[in-house]
Amino acid sequence: MPPTIRLPKPTGRHPIGVVDVEFVDPGREECFAPGQPRRIPARAWYPAASVTGSPRPYAKPLEMEHVIGRFWTHSLPLGASFGELFNIPTHSYEGAPPLGGPLPTVVFSHGVFAYLQSNTFLMEHLASHGYLVVAISHPYTSSATLHENGDVVLADAALFTETMTQGFAPDYLAAYLDPDIGTRHQAQQRNIRNFVLAPHYLIWEQDCLHVIDRLLNGALPGAGASLRSLVDSERIGTIGMSFGSSASAAAHRHPRVRATVNLDGGVFDADLFDAEIDAASLVMHHDFRLGLPGKTLSPHSEFFFERLTGIGTREDVIRVETRGSIHYSYTDLCLIPPEIGQSSASAAAICSAIEGRRMSCVLNDFVLRFFERYLCGSGPGLDVAFRARYPEVLDVDLSYVRHWAAARSC
Repeated sequence: MPPTIRLPKPTGRHPIGVVDVEFVDPGREECFAPGQPRRIPARAWYPAASVTGSPRPYAKPLEMEHVIGRFWTHSLPLGASFGELFNIPTHSYEGAPPLGGPLPTVVFSHGVFAYLQSNTFLMEHLASHGYLVVAISHPYTSSATLHENGDVVLADAALFTETMTQGFAPDYLAAYLDPDIGTRHQAQQRNIRNFVLAPHYLIWEQDCLHVIDRLLNGALPGAGASLRSLVDSERIGTIGMSFGSSASAAAHRHPRVRATVNLDGGVFDADLFDAEIDAASLVMHHDFRLGLPGKTLSPHSEFFFERLTGIGTREDVIRVETRGSIHYSYTDLCLIPPEIGQSSASAAAICSAIEGRRMSCVLNDFVLRFFERYLCGSGPGLDVAFRARYPEVLDVDLSYVRHWAAARSC
């Protein structure tokens, strides 16, 4: 039998329901399709009152063909057969009746050229613990987007090619690799202005903001109507993975968002550069030694989320690094069996040193504990006793940035 993955069983006491819904923002024109409104497909996981039948597959046939398969042939490119690793059931039941609300409500944004179910085990974990979680897709900059009317929108090929070219250019990488902090500082400012994806980061922010507003005003179309009573307007959070850290930027812009989680994501919003974010924030980094072969990267959050003269001192802005993890470890890809990495050098590049089940526990436990403390106002959060269970998760020390900023301002 070929190797496959298994999603970890959620640890919460609630069974899980799941529905797909599509938001349309008539106030914004689709930049890739002039004259058309911006459409934002989404998937919502929630605690269910009861479940029957079989759980939803990780991806239905059209999703396997266009979304998962395209990711493996285009974004990673390892071949569509690797997508079969995710031809698996989830722990969620489509259309299950929801438990009563209101519930803490979280909006999730995936990585660029990836897909909305990229962090399914985390979404299910939160839902099993009583959260409503809504993951959104971003047309033309997701691997592929399936719309409820049957449209299949693929990632824009020209933008993907330009992104891959510019993303490995020396001027771009200087923001993370140059040994001089002043050079990295200048390179980050340049990337915010000039990187080909930077304008799309702001579009993704607007996608998040639109969905948050729709959740708050109860304007949930189609199957989403059953979830209206679940939204707690006083407990709104966001999660972003990689380029989806645009959700953290959206948290800064929306007054109702209390807490946000950044899963190894760079920032392309100038309003968060050398500035205080207006939400409690958990920023998780991959192992700085494993980002590029033979290189040690600087933290992607090095100049963001706090004023530089005090960066690293806010109690509610928590920055950690998980030893043994790589970028993809912060998605369901961490669960890929180790033997897959032995099939080729390209496949080895997506397999991290940290064991997949262990990484899923890191991700699930840190995000839930953080939200319990800063979104729901209960529990001890990421206290000393909890952190002792995860010695591979280290605090990121940015005192050197504070000292540099202080000397620079003299």
